[in-house]
Order: sequence, then C-alpha cells, then structure tokens
Amino acid sequence: MGVVSGYLPIADEMSPLPVMAALSEAGWTLALPVVVDNGQPLIFRHWRDGDTLEPGPLRTRHPLSSAAEVRPDVVLVPMLAFDDTGQRIGWGGGFYDRTLAQLRAEKDILALGVAFAGQRVDKVPAGPHDAPLDAVVTETGVLKFKDY
Repeated sequence: MGVVSGYLPIADEMSPLPVMAALSEAGWTLALPVVVDNGQPLIFRHWRDGDTLEPGPLRTRHPLSSAAEVRPDVVLVPMLAFDDTGQRIGWGGGFYDRTLAQLRAEKDILALGVAFAGQRVDKVPAGPHDAPLDAVVTETGVLKFKDY
C-alpha cells in the first residue's frame, strides 16, 4: 500500500470521502492537501477521518500543522471541468498543476481526477504549465489518458 491524497469537497465537487474510507480500510495511508501560499505547490499532511481540521485559504480545511507531512503515491484531484486529453479546470490558483509537476519530478505518481460525467467538456484551454491527469473517475466509469 501507499499514500493517497484526497480532498474535502468544496461546493458541488464530487466527494472522494467514501473511496478514501475504503482505501484506509484496505491499508492505505490517507492525506489531505494543504495550501501553503499563493504560487506554491501544495503539501500533504497525514489525515484520518475524525481528525481535527483547521480552516485554510480558499474555503479549504486541512490537518493541523502537527500532522506528519507525507508524499502521496496517488493524488485524487478535484475539478470544475475536464476534457478527453486529461486537462482540467480547477478553481484557478494553479495549485494542483504546480504540485503534480513537482511530485512527478520526484517519483511516479497517479493523478486521478474525481468528477461527475456531466463536467466533461469538449476542450479545456491548456498552457505549458498545466499538468494533465492520468485518468478521471466519474459515476459512469473511468477515462484513462495514460497507460499505467
């Protein structure tokens, strides 16, 4: 097993919490992302359901600073929209793009988008710093963009 980072959903984002609970039962270590500062990659702190959380920027909640920092093997990524090439639109801060680029430079990871099928669009505008997803999991199935 390894470390999987999920997220606490904001607004109408699909919740990864049920799958995170199942992964924890199967022996995976859970983590949540932490916004450190604008323009910086996210860090990840160990988390268990029921742990105390503190408010973060952009309506986020994250583990306390006393929680151990971990490096995920699997990153569950929230989004507003995605396309058939694995590009996504998030909340506009570029946090996941910077974070995925940093993690991929360190080791092999799996970046899985979590979304509703209705969030699929024809084309997401993408620039050179946008980090594509490896796959997107929806209520109707999995769309793979990379062999793994």
